[in-house]
Amino acid sequence: MKYYQRFQEAKVYHVFARANGKEKMFISDNDYDLFIERMHKYIIPIADIYAFSLIPNHYHLMVKFKSQDELLAFAKSQKLNFKETDDWVNDLITRQFSNFQNSYCKKINYKYKRKGSLFIERLRRLEIKTDDQFTATVFYIHKNPVHHAIAVKIRDWPFSSYHQYLSDENCFVKTDSVLEHFGGMTHFINFHDQQIFAKESVELEN
Repeated sequence: MKYYQRFQEAKVYHVFARANGKEKMFISDNDYDLFIERMHKYIIPIADIYAFSLIPNHYHLMVKFKSQDELLAFAKSQKLNFKETDDWVNDLITRQFSNFQNSYCKKINYKYKRKGSLFIERLRRLEIKTDDQFTATVFYIHKNPVHHAIAVKIRDWPFSSYHQYLSDENCFVKTDSVLEHFGGMTHFINFHDQQIFAKESVELEN
C-alpha cells in the first residue's frame, strides 16, 4: 500500500497513472494539449503543479495540494456534494483526479471511437517528505522520456514541464518555488544536465 497513501492538504506528492494494457494514452500531439487542458480544469484548482511528464502510455505529476481552507472553499464554490468527515480532504482530491481522468478518457473514447477505461489501475501516489527526495523527483519526472528511450536528452521531449522552466512566458507550473529549491536557474539546468541516477526518488512505475 506504499503507493496508495492518503492525500493530505498542503503536502507535496508524486502522482503516476498508466494506460490500460498496451494502449497509448496519447496518440496524437493534440492529445497532450487536451490532457493539459483537462489538468487545468480539474487539478490546478486544488494543487500547485511543480513538474509533469507526459509519456505515450503514462503520466507523472508532482503537485502540492492547497491548504484545507482553500480546498474547502473550492468544494463549496463548485457545490460539490461530500461529507466533511475526517477523511474529506483525501476524498475530495481523489474525486478530482477521478473526474480528471474520466473526463480525458471520454474525450479520447469519442475521438478514436474506443470504449472502456483508459487507465489500468488506481492512481499511484507517494508523499515527498525530504529535500533530497524533492530534488530527485523533479529530476526523475523530467528524465522519464530519456529513461524510456523516447528522447536522447531531457530538453528533447516537448511534453514535460522542463520547457516551462526555460521559458520567459507565463506558465501554469509553479517554477519559482522549484527554482528556489534548486538554488536558481543555473543550478537547475546543471543538475538536469548531469548523467546521474536519482537515488532518492521512487519509481512509481515498478
